[in-house]
Amino acid sequence: MMMTPRMSSLAPLASMEDISQAGTPLPTPGPSPRTRNRWSHRSSLGIILDEEEEDDKSEAELDDQQTSIDGETDPLLFSQTVLVKTNSQISTDVTPDQKLRPNGQSSPHKLDSLPCQYAARDTKYPSQCGKQGQNTKEVVEMQFLTPRRNFRKRSELHPVYEYFEIGDEQRKRAPSHDSYNLVFLNFVFQGLAMSLPFSLITVSEKFHKGIFSGCHDSFPDCTSSGFSWLQSLPHFLLVSLSFQLISALPSSMFPVRWFSTRVSVSIATLVISVLMLVLSVLTNLSLYLVIPCMVIHSIFTGLYLTTTCGMVARLPIRHTGAVFMGMGLSGVMASLLELLQIILSPSTRVLIIYYLIFILATYLIAFDLHFALPLNAYYQHYHRTLPLSHHSVPTVQYRLFMILYVSTSLTYAVCPAVLQGTSPLSPIFHSQTEQFTLLVCYLNFYLSTCLGILASTFSHLPCFWVAVLLTLTRLVLLPLFLISNYLPDTRVLVVVVQWDWTFALTVTIFAFLGGFVLQLMIVSILRGIRNTGLRSVMSMRCIVVILLGRLTGLGLSYLLPVIVG
Repeated sequence: MMMTPRMSSLAPLASMEDISQAGTPLPTPGPSPRTRNRWSHRSSLGIILDEEEEDDKSEAELDDQQTSIDGETDPLLFSQTVLVKTNSQISTDVTPDQKLRPNGQSSPHKLDSLPCQYAARDTKYPSQCGKQGQNTKEVVEMQFLTPRRNFRKRSELHPVYEYFEIGDEQRKRAPSHDSYNLVFLNFVFQGLAMSLPFSLITVSEKFHKGIFSGCHDSFPDCTSSGFSWLQSLPHFLLVSLSFQLISALPSSMFPVRWFSTRVSVSIATLVISVLMLVLSVLTNLSLYLVIPCMVIHSIFTGLYLTTTCGMVARLPIRHTGAVFMGMGLSGVMASLLELLQIILSPSTRVLIIYYLIFILATYLIAFDLHFALPLNAYYQHYHRTLPLSHHSVPTVQYRLFMILYVSTSLTYAVCPAVLQGTSPLSPIFHSQTEQFTLLVCYLNFYLSTCLGILASTFSHLPCFWVAVLLTLTRLVLLPLFLISNYLPDTRVLVVVVQWDWTFALTVTIFAFLGGFVLQLMIVSILRGIRNTGLRSVMSMRCIVVILLGRLTGLGLSYLLPVIVG
């Protein structure tokens, strides 16, 4: 666009900020030159800043100014026909002191009246002289103010952080349920891991004698160790249960804390003992390491069993049978592995190594599952550290302990001595004695025990008189084992039970009632205790009673050959 000669001879045009401020009265007192320079610079760049203004105005004055700015209407957003003022009107409204540069200083050039003004529709180029557009406005009223935020909301300048505290009602509220029974299955596997080595020794005669003799088919010229008396299964179980009882007594009498740490240390020690056994078999040093490993394994198995039952006692009642169900499933798994061993017929050394590796893998999985328990919200809710209240044990608890002791004694009087010494009479198993012992005796016994524990978990029968009746029924069934084909080579007593299926049915009923009474007694003992810490102590005392019953039952099993012979 061409400029007129008159315009070129005048002073340079003022910036748009100067024109916009020309008709605007200055506040009293006015802003400092530094503040005016900053305002002018930001308006010329068109930047929208959210920074807090550092001026000397009070908060009330800034509120009034913001209200006046928000109430104005931007002329560029409307197309209204407004006439432009004349040059005389512009010159009378503007004083020389008000003509400022962008830096806030006064300009030496005066703004003379111009024949042409800026049109509102075009803010960059002036229109021609004498021609006015439709969308024009008085220069004095034009405001080139950038939309700015002089203030922030109080919530943005001074944020208020709200903290919510969990009340007692929400803290006591339990999760809805154990999703997918993960906690229950976790403790089932813990019971399987702690009982698997003893189940394999009980079921597999080849594995048991191969470990404690130190002589197998790979080393036929070796001499037998001085601990050959441990090759007898009742002898080994008596020694092992004695060490388990020694480690379980302090835990049950003195309520020691740190359940998780005790379980972790127990499993780690069991892993080390199994590794030592594997190395001893590989290097033919089992004569020197088998007894220390057996002692360490028995002690920490008792600690593992007692601590795990103390942990599970904090959970609802139905979880108490998970550990004992896992112990029964370990016997089922050991029977199936031994049946597979009979079919494959590996060497004794290979069998020992594979069984030990399988036990080691089970311990490692149990170790991982134990560390995964605190991640479960259902377990965290119940496993809180609560103060232990000292309450006396009611008299009825001792009667329940006595029934639990008698029932466990009957169980271990039959298993494993009677089951191992019974031979088949049916022609089906005439030449397959090992298969008969595995399927009819051990597998049937352990599986029926698991079913009895599971049935007691969902039962609502009265505790005391039902337990007494079932224990008496098991006591009546005990002579049926003696009049069966028990110790056929040395017995003098006449065999009355001539049918193997009668013997199998007797084993099923005896084991089922044993598992039912075991779970029923533990639930009855823990049901009347409200305090979580005391319930853990009572659960550990139940383990001590069970270990005492096992020792008594194994002692009674030594009298059975005398009775039939």
